[in-house]
Amino acid sequence: MIWQTLRVVIAGLPASRVRGVTFSEDPHLGPYILVEVEAGAREALELWEKLVEALHPRLKTPIFVAWRGGVDVSPAELGRRLGRLLARMRVSPLTLSHPVDAVEELEREW
Repeated sequence: MIWQTLRVVIAGLPASRVRGVTFSEDPHLGPYILVEVEAGAREALELWEKLVEALHPRLKTPIFVAWRGGVDVSPAELGRRLGRLLARMRVSPLTLSHPVDAVEELEREW
């Protein structure tokens, strides 16, 4: 069921753009799913939102999307969408073992 839903949601991306799907565990988060894509931030965020909407209510497991393309959204939009995703999954940024400095990440990309 999980794989089928994952396939349906990521079907909108060409197979060559999906670099991997990993099921892993973190001491702070517990089990989670990581989807790696060859895409820009906008496309990756859209995929992430679809995955969370389709899978998180049933799995109750955090889902993350890592993208390898550029940051093609404003810092405000990135922060807003990321905050909504984390809140929807009930993941606090303080829970993450590696603090994320969104400003530093954006400055590096821009």
